[in-house]
Parts: sequence; C-alpha cells; structure tokens
Amino acid sequence: MAGMSNFLETPRLTLRHLTAADADELIRLHSDPEVMRWITNGQPADPVELKEKVLPRWLELYEYNGWGFFAAVDKASGEFAGWFHLHTREQDDVYELGYRLHTRFWKQGLATEGSKHLLAKLVMEGRPAKITARTMAGNTASRRVMEKLGLTYTRDFEEQKFPGKDKRAVWYERQTPTIIHRRVWMCQLGMNPTTIRKLPSGWVVIGDSQRLKGYTLLLSDPVLSDINHVPEHYRAMFLKDMALLGDAVLAATGARLMNYMLLQNLDYALHAHIFPRYADEDPQRRSNGPWTYFGDPDVPLDLQRDTELIRRIGTELDRVCGEAGVRCT
Repeated sequence: MAGMSNFLETPRLTLRHLTAADADELIRLHSDPEVMRWITNGQPADPVELKEKVLPRWLELYEYNGWGFFAAVDKASGEFAGWFHLHTREQDDVYELGYRLHTRFWKQGLATEGSKHLLAKLVMEGRPAKITARTMAGNTASRRVMEKLGLTYTRDFEEQKFPGKDKRAVWYERQTPTIIHRRVWMCQLGMNPTTIRKLPSGWVVIGDSQRLKGYTLLLSDPVLSDINHVPEHYRAMFLKDMALLGDAVLAATGARLMNYMLLQNLDYALHAHIFPRYADEDPQRRSNGPWTYFGDPDVPLDLQRDTELIRRIGTELDRVCGEAGVRCT
C-alpha cells in the first residue's frame, strides 16, 4: 500500500509493518481452509476477533523495538502474500519466528526466503541469544523450513492455543549466545555479507573494522569453545587454516608481516584474528601489537569500497589452499 515504509526487501518479497488497513487481507488469509488446516482444522478464524483483538495486539509489538508481524508483499504481482513474525514477547533476547502464506505462494521457497532475511537482519544487529519456532507435528512442510533455517528440533509438546483437535506440536530453536555463533549461523545460511570463503575448520570473514586494511577472522564451524579444549585433529586443522589465511592476506595486501590473535575473553567461542602489519606504520606502533590501534577512530568495513580487497584475499586464499591441497569453497 502506498506510503507504507518497508522493513526489508528480499529478492521476491517486500516485508513491511502491518497496519489496521490490512485487516481485510488478514481475514482473507485466515479464511482459507488449507492455510488454517493445522491451526483450526480448516475452519476460518473469527473475522471480528481477528480485526478487533488479534491485529491490535500484533500492532502493539512494534512499540518495543520495531520487531513483530510483517506483511509480505509479492514483488512481481504486488499481491499480499501473507505474513511473517519475528519478535520477543518477554522483551529479552529470545525471539520467536513464524510465517503464514496464501496457498498460491506455497512450494516456491518463499517461507524460507522471507525468514532468512528477517533472521539475518536481526542477527547482524547482534540482538538474539535464542531463536525459537513452533509448528504442529504433522506439518512437515513447515518443519522443513525450520530445518533449512538451521533450527534444531528440541521437543514435543501440546499446543493449546490453537483450537484444532490434534494438539501434537514440535518446538525448534537455535542458541546464539555470542556474536561468533550468530555470524557463523549467517555464514551457513549464505546471509553473512562479510563471508569470503569456507575452509575445513570454519569460515573466513572480513573484519567489521579495517583500521589495519585486510583484517580478517577465522570462525570455527562448528563453534567450539577454545583451542585448548578441542579434539587434536581439529586443533591441527584450525591452526593450519589460520596460517593459510595469513599467507593469503599477506599476499593480497603486500603487508610486511602478519599478527595472529586467539583471545576468547569476551566471546567464549573459538575464532582467530588475522592482522596484516605494514612497513609504513609509525615505528613505535610497529613494535607493538595490533591493539595499539584499538583506541583510534574506527574505519568501518565498507563492502563497496573494500570489494577489490575482499576479492584479492579470496583469490589468494584459493591459490594457497590449492597449493596445500586444502579444500576452499
């Protein structure tokens, strides 16, 4: 609808906040027997309750932090395709995901597409500690979407809030306790824009800050605790990947040498910082670690400005991994 601000865009959908003017569209969606099959045994939702109680309650969710229920509009046709939701009721770091689409938009990957982009926006903002989702046990299509999103089935329960006869439901979730867990998840979904390559032990990403041009990280996948508490074979693999990444950044940047840091002081999740060091640095700084720059004004990553740098690192990583016989994708 004209004048409504968009929350986000996906390749095929526009997601925006719902308004009171969407009541009729919601009533049509919730009157489709196929859409409501797993919720009310196919019976339409009460239109008065939907318009006067449910929709106002959904609109109130935006007041906390802007997250809640989102109208999904098909870009190709301009039609109201359905809705997605991603929000926290308790105003904490646990967010619940859900989706409901008209049947003509089923089996096109749109539930996965819309959910991926919502999750990426939320996760890259650094918000959630846990994502949850629920569906009825027999709803295999919805369960497949949750699994594609990297959510894990955790338990069965009885869903009492839906009036359908079959109350058997399933609970899915994803724990994201640190920024490393969140970034790795987005790499797995192909939704982390800082991803450069995948190595056997984890993901190579360009650093959010580029005070030292070419700063990159190696994020363990699966996310493990620290280098001292991992299986010996994985430790050797991670350290080898870290050294190969250093070789690639060295070649891509023309740096004088490389610094490597494994900290895990704040985020107890295995990851390595790879810093190129340059001959033209101030001599006093050159003899210190990269932390000597941490108090300087930030130089944020700019994906447009740094496209060529990212390309060079990826190309050099392909080369050094090929020479070492290490898989790099």
